[in-house]
Amino acid sequence: MGNIYDLIEEEGRKWGIFESGISKIKNFYQILEEWNKKINLVSRREFSSHFLSLLQISLWYSNFISPFQSFIDVGSGGGFPSFIFKIFNPESEGILIEPSLKKSSYLSSACERLGFKNQIEIIRMDFKSAIHFIKKRKIRIDYITTMGFKKKEQLIKEIEITRKGVSFITGEREIERLKNIEPFKKMKWLIEPIPGRDFIKGVLIKTN
Repeated sequence: MGNIYDLIEEEGRKWGIFESGISKIKNFYQILEEWNKKINLVSRREFSSHFLSLLQISLWYSNFISPFQSFIDVGSGGGFPSFIFKIFNPESEGILIEPSLKKSSYLSSACERLGFKNQIEIIRMDFKSAIHFIKKRKIRIDYITTMGFKKKEQLIKEIEITRKGVSFITGEREIERLKNIEPFKKMKWLIEPIPGRDFIKGVLIKTN
């Protein structure tokens, strides 16, 4: 594996990320590496390789749901894909749902250091409580997204609070299981393979 900063720059340029955005990704790498030594956010083994892999998936994912102006990311953990969404589209705004106190503290610190403080909100609640809180505020966003939240049915059931739909990354077997659940069968499913990833695909369930 080459120099991680060179590889980050290469990946960013592939997707048309400006220099300022590439600089933020490098900063994100440093912040995550620092915090990952304190709490388990992503794999500590071969950290640089793991970061690069998550970055590649998140950049692909950002393009997959584009155009977007707002998102709710569920189970944001280490900041993938939410921070990359924000870098991919600097004008976007996000809400991150993360129930863990330690992980939400990391996300708050990272947002401040990356300059996202007033554009990304972190809600430290479980998914159902957070969605109830968001509904009370009558907030509507473009997408609900996740890379790590396991209970995909819960996401799909909340599609009505979105303008564009629900999106997630998961395996083909899980996709087939979800597609056969009533009333999900009647929804509009867009499924695309992720380059270089044999076992996972991107899913977008559209509102209309």
